[in-house]
Amino acid sequence: GEMLKTDWAWGSAGWVGVAALLRRPLAELCTFLAACGLATLIVQAADGLSRLSLAGYITLLTGSAGIQLGVAVAARALNATAREAEDVVRREAAASERADVDAMLDAVRQARWQGLRKSAEPLISELAAGAADPGDENVRRRCAVEAARLRRLMAEGDRSPGPLLHELQACAVMAERR
Repeated sequence: GEMLKTDWAWGSAGWVGVAALLRRPLAELCTFLAACGLATLIVQAADGLSRLSLAGYITLLTGSAGIQLGVAVAARALNATAREAEDVVRREAAASERADVDAMLDAVRQARWQGLRKSAEPLISELAAGAADPGDENVRRRCAVEAARLRRLMAEGDRSPGPLLHELQACAVMAERR
């Protein structure tokens, strides 16, 4: 009869401990369950501990603590798996976002390339046909503008750490020439 009276207290205290200490180190839960088991043993000993009540206590202790520790360990394993899944989803989302941004930037660059073709092709055609004089200051200025636009477009497509490095080098070469 005494065993049944303490059974509910042992089990309830153990489950409260599992819930409260779930995110704490497993050693703390084991310590808590051991303390509850010791308290239950003390209550049993105060009422007189017989061989039968001791066997019931040991059965209760191993059954309850085993289930409670099993649930705590399973919850930890599920939590670790959930964290790994969250990390995978976060990395996949970041990769997908980078791919979307790269695709958008490529589309913008392609549109700018088409705009550059429309403005540079007539100038090149004029130079090739001899209709534009390379010695004319206006023609040279138009060529410099188109060359700068082309360099900028190429530098933006570069995956180097300093994407404007090529344009700066070209400007430095032009400055040395002058």
